[in-house]
Amino acid sequence: MFEDLGINKNFCFTGTVIESLAYAVDLIGHKSKTTKSNGIIIDTTHPEPTLMEHLEENIAINPSFEETNGDTIDWNNVTDVNLCTSTDAVQPIQWNSTTDSCVAVLKSDKNVAMDGRYFVFVKGQISQPLENLKIGQLCRITFVTAHPPILGAVLANKEGYVQIGDKRHVFMVYTKHDKHGSNSDEVDWHHHTFYFRSNIYKASISFGSMTGNTGILFDDIKVQQAILHDHDDNEAQGKHIHAHVVALHQWSSIHASWSFVDPESPIVDYMWAIGNIYVMLMLRKYLFLTLYSTELK
Repeated sequence: MFEDLGINKNFCFTGTVIESLAYAVDLIGHKSKTTKSNGIIIDTTHPEPTLMEHLEENIAINPSFEETNGDTIDWNNVTDVNLCTSTDAVQPIQWNSTTDSCVAVLKSDKNVAMDGRYFVFVKGQISQPLENLKIGQLCRITFVTAHPPILGAVLANKEGYVQIGDKRHVFMVYTKHDKHGSNSDEVDWHHHTFYFRSNIYKASISFGSMTGNTGILFDDIKVQQAILHDHDDNEAQGKHIHAHVVALHQWSSIHASWSFVDPESPIVDYMWAIGNIYVMLMLRKYLFLTLYSTELK
C-alpha cells in the first residue's frame, strides 16, 4: 500500500539525503526496530569545471641529469660501442638502473639538450623513489624523448614507458619531426604528459624502453603536484583545460587534461571536442569519453 505523505519539496535542497524508514507491527501490537534504506541524494546542479594549477616545485631529483658520478660521453663522439660499454662513472646521480640496462649520460656544448647541457640514454630502465607523496594527490609528469644518433635507431617508431608504482603508461617515440618539440637541428625531442594519483606515501618512478636494442634519449623530467581549485574561488590560479600539441608530418594530435566536480553525483561521462567557439569552427565534433579514458589524456 502506498500513501502520499505530502513531502514538502521546499526542504529538499541539493545535497539533502532522503531515506526510507520502515517498521512492522504484529497482531499483538509488538513493534519491530526501525530500518532504513541507503537513501538518495537530491541533485539539482550540474558538474562544474575546476581550475587546475600545477605547482612549480619539481619533486624529481636531478631531473635533467646534470649531476653525474664522473665524466660523461660527448655528444659528438657517440657511437654504438661507447654507449653500452660505459661504467658507473657516467651514471646520473639519484637514478638507479637494473643490472641488464645500458644507461649513459651524454653532454653537448651545443643547443641539443632540452634543459641544460646533459641528457640520458636508456636501454632498459632507470628509476628513483618519490617520497612524501600525499594519498589521493594528483600529480603531472612531463618529459621529452628522442631517438639516439645510432645507426638504425631512427628507422622505426619506438615504444617507451613511464611507471609509477604498479601503473605503467606506454608512449610512442616517433621518427618524424615534432614542430612543437625543440629548436635543435640534431635531435627531434617529443613531449609527453601523464597524470597519476598516488595511493601510497612513497613510490618509485621508472622510465624505460619497451623493446629493441637502440634505446631512447630522455631529458627534462618534471613531477609536479596538481591542485584543483573551486570554480568560484576568485583568488585561484590555473586553467580549466591544459593541452599540448604534437605536430608531426601529415599527422598531429592534441593532448588535454581537465577536471570537473559534482559533490552530489559521481561523474560518469565526458564529451570532448576541438574547435573555436568564437568563430563556430569545429575541427573535431564532440567525442564520448569514459571517465577512465580521459584521466591521463
